[in-house]
Amino acid sequence: MVDFSVSSPALQMEPVKQTDLPPIKRAGRGPSYDYFSWPQGPREYAARNQAAGAFASGIRSLAEKANEMSLTHWLQVWLRNNEPHIIREMDINHHSVFVAQFNYTVTDGEVRTYMVRGAYLLGTVTSRADIGKILTPEALYGPSMRETVPNGTLYQIAYLVGGRKQVVGSAGKTGSASSLVG
Repeated sequence: MVDFSVSSPALQMEPVKQTDLPPIKRAGRGPSYDYFSWPQGPREYAARNQAAGAFASGIRSLAEKANEMSLTHWLQVWLRNNEPHIIREMDINHHSVFVAQFNYTVTDGEVRTYMVRGAYLLGTVTSRADIGKILTPEALYGPSMRETVPNGTLYQIAYLVGGRKQVVGSAGKTGSASSLVG
């Protein structure tokens, strides 16, 4: 999983939590666990072949991890480069929290490849509890126009929330630093 918790000298950002978003209407039933009651056979065959593929799987996971880390680095550079603009928007509106959207694609091949598509500042709000003003159910779950990417590539969107880093010390002295978002 890509690490979206990034920071710049004055700002920090993290993924929006599900509890911050409007609820989703869900339907249907849960997964079936009938697989565990199947007779012996194919599972043992797969277990014997698992040892042979362990090395290749390890190499693949290292390549994917390096590629995921490149997304995190790109997002950190984006936050650092856009820090003055984000701070100016928060100061103009007297807000303390900003919401951003990060778009990337994941190819569905032997080794998953991640590619940055862009990051955008969606807006600012007074507190973390007001994120729903920007991330409305229509914006999150409604119809939208997105570019079509070829060859089984998945288009992913991550919503991020951030704010200023705050230095908190004992008795008003700057000494111990604590990072707070929202």
